[in-house]
Amino acid sequence: MPSLVLLTGCGASLSAKTNAPAVVEPAVVAAPPPPAPAKVDPRERLVTRLLAQAEYALSQDQLTTPEYDNAVDRYRAVLLVAPKEPRAQAGLEKVVQRYCQMAMAVGKLGDYGKAASFLATAEGIVADSNSIASTRAALVELRRTQPEEEEEVALESKGEPLSEIKLPTKALANRDQTLTSSLAQLAQRVQKSDLFVLIVSRTDAEGRWIYQQMKEAVPGYRLRGNIQLGREPKIVLQAL
Repeated sequence: MPSLVLLTGCGASLSAKTNAPAVVEPAVVAAPPPPAPAKVDPRERLVTRLLAQAEYALSQDQLTTPEYDNAVDRYRAVLLVAPKEPRAQAGLEKVVQRYCQMAMAVGKLGDYGKAASFLATAEGIVADSNSIASTRAALVELRRTQPEEEEEVALESKGEPLSEIKLPTKALANRDQTLTSSLAQLAQRVQKSDLFVLIVSRTDAEGRWIYQQMKEAVPGYRLRGNIQLGREPKIVLQAL
């Protein structure tokens, strides 16, 4: 009987062990690797840096100077790297608009030669800018509203006008060879009489071309003159 009790006890113990829930160890899940850093295009980095430099130069009114460290040079450097970069194209237009603003400012003071110089610089940046065309039209209108007597005073500023030669606009626009010959003959007359030459032209570039043709016709002679903007191209000879 004692043996039987012992067996019964062992059986109960075994049964208890068999019905106990199994212990499950938690699975170890590896953490995902960190995302790889995004690759930055070196060209885009350069464009960003150049644009920042260009905007700073523009804010400081460093439009075309100092050399190699100005807004125009920086924007053009961007276009060398990214030819169709819209931010650089828009930046160049901002520079043009700034020159147009300066042209109008000096035009209102009556300095049309300086205004033409500003517009010529703007054309060298963006030749087909609508801002240049509208500013030029505004300057022409401004010039037209000035009293005529102011122009006469300017014409006589170096002495009594001796003669006035009107220049054919079509031949002037085409830089006609016949006109070049006429300007050369006029320069020789100026040299003989030692006269002052007042060139009235529609643009500063046009006036400089007229002066250059006359100067080349009298090498060694100091051709004294001035350029003034006006609606009708002409040359006024004045006594010194």
